[in-house]
Amino acid sequence: MHTNPQSGSARPVTLLAFLFVVTGCPSFATRGSARTMEAGQWEVSASLGATSANPLSGPSIQADGRDYTYSGDDAYSFWDVGVGVGVTDEVEVGGRLMVTGNDVFATSVARAVLPSALALDTKVQLARGDERGNGLDVAIDPTVTVGHGRGGGSRGLLSFVQVPVLLGLNLGERDQLMLSPQLTAAMPHLGLSTKQLIPSLGAAYLHRFESGWGVRPELTVIAPPDAEGRHFRHATFQASLGVLKK
Repeated sequence: MHTNPQSGSARPVTLLAFLFVVTGCPSFATRGSARTMEAGQWEVSASLGATSANPLSGPSIQADGRDYTYSGDDAYSFWDVGVGVGVTDEVEVGGRLMVTGNDVFATSVARAVLPSALALDTKVQLARGDERGNGLDVAIDPTVTVGHGRGGGSRGLLSFVQVPVLLGLNLGERDQLMLSPQLTAAMPHLGLSTKQLIPSLGAAYLHRFESGWGVRPELTVIAPPDAEGRHFRHATFQASLGVLKK
C-alpha cells in the first residue's frame, strides 16, 4: 500500500499506527458456532480469508490534518487451522494456528505481517435453544492471540485480547445464522505506543451436512481507531470461508 499526502503537515507514525491496527491483527473471524459442544466432543476446522486495509469510506484517510490517498494492493490474506473440545456442556476450549500476510493478495510494504500466531479461546454458553434446532444460542468466547511479526521495518511480539459475543439463531438442526459483536484490545507493538481498542461486527452462516462436515462463510466489519485511540473515522472489512468437522 502506498500513500500520497495531499495537504497539511503530518507525523508519519500516525498513519503507520493506523495501518498496524488494521493489518496487524491475524483474524477477527470467530471459531465454530454459538453453541458449545458436549463434554468430550471434538471439532477440527480450517479457513482461508482476506482483510481489506482500504477504508470502506474511500481511498483516503486524514491524519494530523493531512489527507492520504491509497494506491496499490490494499488487502492481505490469512489462513488458519484449529481445534476445539467440549470441557462441559457449557464450556468449550480451543486453539487456532494462523498465518497472515500472504503475498497472494497483498504486496503492500507498509503493513504489519504475522508469519505465524497462536490463538487460544474459551467459549462459555450463556443461553441455549432447544435440541430440535429452535431458539437462540448465546455465548462469549474470550480469545488471546500472540505471535511474532514485522511491519514498517520493525519486528516484535504482537498480542491481542478479543472478546466476541456470539448470537446464534438456529434455523433447524444443521443451520445457524450468527452475529458476533466483538471488542479487540491490541497491545502496544510495532509503532503503537498505547493500547488500542477495536470494535467489530461479524456475520456468519454455518451449515452442517449429515456427514458431520460443515461450511462457514463469515464477513466482519472492523472500525479501527486513530493513532490516539479516540476516534473511529474509518471502517474496513474481513471475509473468510471455513470448513469444520466434528
